[in-house]
Amino acid sequence: MNLQSLIKKSLVLWSLMIVAFAARVGNAQTHAGDIALLLINSRLNTSGGTYAGPLNGRVFEGIFPSSGLTDNPGFDSAAGFLGAGEKIRFDFVREVLYWNGTALTESPRSMTVAIGSSQATLSPTDFAGKAGFEIAGGDLNGAFHQHLFFSIGSGAPAGLYGVVLTLGPAGTSTFGTSEPFLMAFRRNAGSLNPAAGLDAMAATLVAVPEPSTLGLAAAGVAAAFACRCRRKAKIAVCNTVACASTIH
Repeated sequence: MNLQSLIKKSLVLWSLMIVAFAARVGNAQTHAGDIALLLINSRLNTSGGTYAGPLNGRVFEGIFPSSGLTDNPGFDSAAGFLGAGEKIRFDFVREVLYWNGTALTESPRSMTVAIGSSQATLSPTDFAGKAGFEIAGGDLNGAFHQHLFFSIGSGAPAGLYGVVLTLGPAGTSTFGTSEPFLMAFRRNAGSLNPAAGLDAMAATLVAVPEPSTLGLAAAGVAAAFACRCRRKAKIAVCNTVACASTIH
């Protein structure tokens, strides 16, 4: 083999190595199927859900295998997403949701979420939700990629199991908490019309009021109460004047 042929062969090998390396790096940076995180107006946002409609980006699907344990989907972000010292936590918004094929009903199982030594269990009767825990911070590039373990145990009845979460600030983070989002896991639910179950669960997110909405509602109630008090006071004054006129 002459020198020219050897150089060409070497160049081909190097090209193949570079392409393979680039593909490996690309795959490491893009995690298909994970929940994408980003900051919009200094508030955490979720995206990447395939559910159509106004809740697109806030509904995500997974599958419970026979073990009743899964760590998909995870959470992923681009580099530079988090600064030094910034971390993310999660919290439960409401109880475990369960679709039995015809309606949402009380879940036959609690759901445990864990990572490392941290775990929290949500029961079917935790209607007001429950505190979660701190997940993690970003890597050296400020990217966030973590997978939580979701479990309902082995032998769980078939159906669709859902959990509504929020992601919020921990550590030195100053960004705002995300809107509630749904993670729905199928458990042998192929014949149980899981699409209808997903619609039913997604509808519960619409019923979860935003903090700003709660503030406006409270302000409205306070204003209505004050107006009612002023009206009563006015009526009382008028009645007093009328009585005085009658006496004189």
